[in-house]
Amino acid sequence: MSFSGKIRLFLIIAALLPPAIIMVVVYIYSEKDTEKDQFARIMEGYNRYEAFSMIENAGLIKQARILAESKAVLKSIGGIRTAQTNAETPLPDLDFAEIIDRDGTILFSFTRPGLIGETQESSRYEITARDSIRTGFTVEYDYGGRHAALTALITLESGYLFHTGRFLDNMYLAEVNIITGLKSAIIFENDSAFGQFRDYIDGQIYRQDDTAFIVLDNPSNGPFIIIGATQLSDSSPATSNMLLTAGTVGLLGVLCAVLFGIFITGQAKKEIDNLIEASNRISAGDYKTPVMAYNEGEFSRLADAFTDMMLSIRKTQDKLAMSEKIAAWKAIGQKVAHEIKNPLTPIEISVDDLRRSRREHLPDFDKILDSTTSIIKTETARLKKLLDNFVAFARMEPPQTKPTHPKDIISKIEQLHRSEIASGKIRIDNYFPDRTVMLDPDKIEQVLINLIKNARETGPDTAVKVHLREKGNSLEIEVSDNGPGFPEKIINEGIRPYVSTKKEGSGLGLVICQRVIYDHNGTMEIANNENGGGSVVLTFPV
Repeated sequence: MSFSGKIRLFLIIAALLPPAIIMVVVYIYSEKDTEKDQFARIMEGYNRYEAFSMIENAGLIKQARILAESKAVLKSIGGIRTAQTNAETPLPDLDFAEIIDRDGTILFSFTRPGLIGETQESSRYEITARDSIRTGFTVEYDYGGRHAALTALITLESGYLFHTGRFLDNMYLAEVNIITGLKSAIIFENDSAFGQFRDYIDGQIYRQDDTAFIVLDNPSNGPFIIIGATQLSDSSPATSNMLLTAGTVGLLGVLCAVLFGIFITGQAKKEIDNLIEASNRISAGDYKTPVMAYNEGEFSRLADAFTDMMLSIRKTQDKLAMSEKIAAWKAIGQKVAHEIKNPLTPIEISVDDLRRSRREHLPDFDKILDSTTSIIKTETARLKKLLDNFVAFARMEPPQTKPTHPKDIISKIEQLHRSEIASGKIRIDNYFPDRTVMLDPDKIEQVLINLIKNARETGPDTAVKVHLREKGNSLEIEVSDNGPGFPEKIINEGIRPYVSTKKEGSGLGLVICQRVIYDHNGTMEIANNENGGGSVVLTFPV
């Protein structure tokens, strides 16, 4: 860490330490009081639920009595006796209503005709006195599935039982949440968590990690349990205010410390930033702009040392660049001379053979003349091709990139190789998304044509696969084949000019392809596949 950074860090620590100690002390002493306050709020919520539950029971009893004494129920009882089961009546604030016998069999239902003849779970409640009423929790079923319900059971004058109630649905739980300030839930007896709460007592708080539970309703032998839960916080509002105050004081102290540190280390930071900027210029290749300090002293001497180092690097770099250019052109010159020498030898032999045949007046002179001139023409064409490839390599222009859809390039390749694709010799799979990439489509098309051609020429039965995919934030194009693969020399030494495995190859095809890819800021890698054949992988940034 820099000296100015150390000074600022020291000032920040000095400003933070007092309020931090205050915050820790306040937190420790207030944690227990906070938990006590939270438990008290939970009990207040439970008491409000108890009052709410009593009101719900009273309301249900009232509505049940009104409906039980209505003409609709009397008419339904008559319908049961005369085997008529059609009845319609509104159910104010009730979700279901039916008439059952003493055995719990449903004889008539206002809302669930499909249950007629089934046994009702509410038969567990034994009511003998006429007009007596009892409420309790049951689980009801209809086309909507399973429902928790608050149920009322009334003994009618006819001896039948009137069974009605309300579903404890999401709206009911939402109302409980608002009343209690807790997050309520219903746990049925066949739920996995039912056993955990089965023996819990109503109105008692149970803590599990940072969550507090309270049982709102746990009826004896009931089919479900209603619980409320809340997340315990680490501090009360008063504690939070104190912590906020201490934090604000600490923040103001840090702000003052930072401002004071900036004032103290301002000059040093300016000089350091100046040197960093100079370093960035040097790393970017600017070796001409001298490094200047703002004030005399140590930073001035350091700036002069930077300038001397920069000039030294520039001289060394110029020498290396010139040496590399000389070495590169020397190697290429040697390769060109070697490649030119190869066709010159058969031309020289052919000319000597032609002159000897003419001097000795051989009878097959005409035949020899045709043969030798044919060789000379062939080797001359070979020389011309070699020089044309060299000129093309030397005159390569930078790519003219533009937003390009790779699928458009692939479409042209598919049109060019229709017959080979139809015969299975070439397969093209494009899994790259429909996105644009900055490419020169003509140059990339030519590269792919060249790679496919090279792969096909490795053998008469060689099959080629072109695969496009998205890898990271790049477009990856792989051209692979099942041919003999690349020689180990090329794999180990890399792609070099005038190194070719083909008899008539110039050794510049892959070099030109590599140059095109590098000009796109991409990479080109060659490898041999584990199952045989070679592959060339092109990667372009997206």
